[in-house]
Amino acid sequence: METDPAVGLAAIVVLGVGAQWLAARLRLPSILVLLLAGVTAGPVTGLVEPDDLFGELLFPLVSLAVGILLFEGGLSLRLRDIDVAGVAVGRMVTIGVAITWGIGAVAAMQLFDMSTGVALLLGAILTVSGPTVVIPLLRQSRPREPVGSILRWEGIVIDPIGAALAVVVFHALVEHETDIGETAVSLGTTAFVGTGVGLLAAVLLIAGLRTFRIPDHLQNPVALLFAVGAFALANGMAEEAGLFATTVLGIAVANQRYAPVSHIAEFQEELGPLILAGLFVVLAARVEFDALSEVAVPSILFALVLVFVARPIVVAVSTWGTGLSIRERAFLVAIAPRGTVAASVASLFALDLGSDYEGADLLAPVVFCVIVATVVWSGLSAVPLAQWLGVARERANGVALVGAHPWSLKAAHALSDAGVRVLLVAPEGLPDEHEADVRVDVFHGKIGSEEFLDRVTEDGIGQAVICTRSPELNTLALTKLNEVLKRQNIFHLPPEAEWGIHGVGADHAVWGRRPFGEVASLGGIEKFLAEGAQFRSWTIGEDEEVPYGMIVMFTVDTRGRARVHKEEAPEPATGTRVIGLVPADVSDQIVDDETGTDDAGADQGGGDEAVDLTDRAQTTVPATGEGSGSDDGDDDVETAANGSSSPSPAPS
Repeated sequence: METDPAVGLAAIVVLGVGAQWLAARLRLPSILVLLLAGVTAGPVTGLVEPDDLFGELLFPLVSLAVGILLFEGGLSLRLRDIDVAGVAVGRMVTIGVAITWGIGAVAAMQLFDMSTGVALLLGAILTVSGPTVVIPLLRQSRPREPVGSILRWEGIVIDPIGAALAVVVFHALVEHETDIGETAVSLGTTAFVGTGVGLLAAVLLIAGLRTFRIPDHLQNPVALLFAVGAFALANGMAEEAGLFATTVLGIAVANQRYAPVSHIAEFQEELGPLILAGLFVVLAARVEFDALSEVAVPSILFALVLVFVARPIVVAVSTWGTGLSIRERAFLVAIAPRGTVAASVASLFALDLGSDYEGADLLAPVVFCVIVATVVWSGLSAVPLAQWLGVARERANGVALVGAHPWSLKAAHALSDAGVRVLLVAPEGLPDEHEADVRVDVFHGKIGSEEFLDRVTEDGIGQAVICTRSPELNTLALTKLNEVLKRQNIFHLPPEAEWGIHGVGADHAVWGRRPFGEVASLGGIEKFLAEGAQFRSWTIGEDEEVPYGMIVMFTVDTRGRARVHKEEAPEPATGTRVIGLVPADVSDQIVDDETGTDDAGADQGGGDEAVDLTDRAQTTVPATGEGSGSDDGDDDVETAANGSSSPSPAPS
């Protein structure tokens, strides 16, 4: 039955984006769920038939999409990382490619019924890695440097090199040319043309941004224009040079200092998941079950050779003399998935070769099986291996407080005493009377600087509360923090009470979450303090509740995980440390963690003499009502059963 093209296109978007959403919720590699979605859309249901839907435009579109993804990947690379990772990466994308190609070709000849030429082509195709798989794995496993930089650079740079090698081998196979010298010249020409076009496009784009010839509202679309244009121009000059061009363009734009480009990188990161969704659903929808069943077993053996024979040799040779430990090398061995470029190139060459070459029909199903096998292995092993080998960074559990006030200083000290990393950002300076008493790290530099983002990353910050009196500083801090933290982990405390849960500044131009309850404000907190409220930090005992009228700011659970309080957080469990402001007449009834005493005779265990704090609370401040527990689903800050559903005050 013929499918309506509109239904097919809708299915690609719905299944592709939905698969990534589901993968994020389940914390699985997105490519696995995307491949499953593609198989469901194609062979299983027939909703998507790529060849009928796109016709001859299918593979040009796939190639262009890969080029845009490599542009996005290039924007994430920083040349400063090359100081440590450069030697290893350089060897991986040259010597390592040759080793993988040779071992892969020999294994293909032994395991599959294919000619020597097709086996060499298959080995060349599978030299690539793939940023669409590697980068999400790095986000989940959080390896320390330089391991993370090595894998990130390898995953992005190796794709155009591997694709160009596959093109050269393909032409040698078709034209029956076996001269190694000509092959090397052809590969070098492709790289030279692509690099030149990419650098030229970068110069023109940066000049347009620097001289303000590109209007602000068109900067992101124009950046995409240059990426697509560079891809097409380079491809027209040398086949597959377009992948080099977009990669070099991204790297050059990201590492220049003449024009701001962080907004362009953010736009490309948002565009990437949509392109990735379409790519994998379309490519997986072309797979035929019959072809897969014929090569499933030998393909798994082939993948084992690539992972456990070729990859260890590549890592050993590439990291020789670099000072990397055995544990770091072992983790590099484990992360070697194949991705989009392998699937698209294999599908294209299989179609071009047809039945004229022995084993050409096996290219696509074998590569598909290898992709699944390597992604499953890397996806399932990355996180536990990083932790077991000791190469994973500590989970980003720290809290940044942007704005130094008497109450934020006390909050910083309380969090630090609870074992939480704290970075106090004081763009307006510290209060004079408290400057000598600060016991946490303080950042005095510019919020808009790279130094600021480096401190946030290096200090393991996972959440931030922005609470300065300057709308401009608040907006700048939120914009910069968005580059390194997830948006749901950035909170903004407005200077004055405002209704609505997300406004930043008077014009609500930028959006951030509200901490400490939905109507708390900086001015309200200061008024609450002026009325006699006390800052307290104590551990919740059995049968004990958060007092009515309290401003809950932070909670730290029994595993040391800190959370910024928000209205919908669940009731804190026994043993949770609660940090915040308590009305004056209730404050004396609380057992402080610092003193361990209770002026009213209540003990932390909640014995017979314990005082029910909720009965003693006053109604000086109106409440906002109770919220229900929820899970934000963020990756960087683990969800814990802490926080409070008790009402937060609304001093105004």
